Formats: sequence, C-alpha cells, structure tokens
Amino acid sequence: MTTLKALEADLQKIDIEKIGLILDIENYSEPERLEWVNKCIQQVFKSKTLSRTKQFIDICGDNGTNAKLACYFTNVGGKCELETLLKAIKARESPHADCLNSWKTCIESQGKQINQKGFDKFWVSIYLRYDTC
Repeated sequence: MTTLKALEADLQKIDIEKIGLILDIENYSEPERLEWVNKCIQQVFKSKTLSRTKQFIDICGDNGTNAKLACYFTNVGGKCELETLLKAIKARESPHADCLNSWKTCIESQGKQINQKGFDKFWVSIYLRYDTC
C-alpha cells in the first residue's frame, strides 16, 4: 500500500499513462491475491477494482490525474519468475543478451548444465548492462 500511496503522489507531479503492478503470488491463490491488491487500490485511489490480472482499470489521483493500472502475478504454480517476465517484455532489441543462447549451447555441449532460472537471471543482467545503456 505504501508504494501505491507514493505512486498517487507521483501522479500529481509526473504524467504517467500506464502502471503495471508485478507481484509474486507467494502462497496465496490468485483470487486471494487479487482481493488484497483490490483492497489496496480502493484505499488509495477509490476506483473500480480489478476483476482479473492483465486487465487495465482507470485510476484517478487526488488532483484529477488519470492513469491506467493493471496487475500481473509471477510464480503462479511455481512458474514464471520475475526474470522470465522481464525477458518477455523487454523494451529494446537485445543482441548482447540473446547471444547468451550460443553460450548456453556451448556450456551444455561440454557436459555442464545451467537451469532456466539461472539463465534468465543472467540474461536480464546482460540485457541491462549492455543492451539498454
């Protein structure tokens, strides 16, 4: 909720069109987690609530500033870590990070293994360091 309050204050100063909340589902069901998110949204923005993830709703700040807000849960059923999501929604071309696929193939050809979660973390790190600077 603290983050949403800070966001509401930012809406008054910065023109923000869309906001995406990315949360780990932890040990909750999707409906339970969505209910918690909606309670937080209602306390800060007093807007309509989300009926599902990946759906935008209109929110309004105290000064009448409007934005769209959506929510996405990671780690649903033990799948889709944050790194997997970040890789999927990259904002720029990723030639440096994409070359890691060749590196992974090379490592595996030498009898070594790297799990997908570790690989995705490394991919995001290279993407941030070399492809977005």
